[in-house]
Amino acid sequence: GDVFGARLGGVARGDIEYDADAVKANAQVLSTLINMPWVGFADGREGGKASDKIWSNKDDFNKKAQASMDAVAELEKAAESGDLAKFKQAFAGVGQSCKSCHDSYREK
Repeated sequence: GDVFGARLGGVARGDIEYDADAVKANAQVLSTLINMPWVGFADGREGGKASDKIWSNKDDFNKKAQASMDAVAELEKAAESGDLAKFKQAFAGVGQSCKSCHDSYREK
C-alpha cells in the first residue's frame, strides 16, 4: 500500500512532484514486493484474508497473480524510461491487475 498507493500513486495522481529517480527506486521496490505473497498461497496455506475460492479456482488465481507480476515488470520498465506518461499508463495497468485479483479472491 505504501509503495504502490502512496509513493507511486501520489506521483500518478499528481499529488507528488515527479522525480524520475524516486519513481524508479520505488518501482524497483514494488518489483521485489510483488513476488513475496505467493508463497502464502501454496497448498495447505488456506485461511487468513484469502477467499476459499482461491483453492477451488487455483488456475484463475495463478493467472491473475502472473498478470500482476507482469504488470509490475512493465511499470518498472516505464519507470526506467523516465517518461511520466508511460509511467502513468503502466501504473494504471498494475492497479487494474491487482484490483482484478482482489475483487475475485480477497475476503472483505
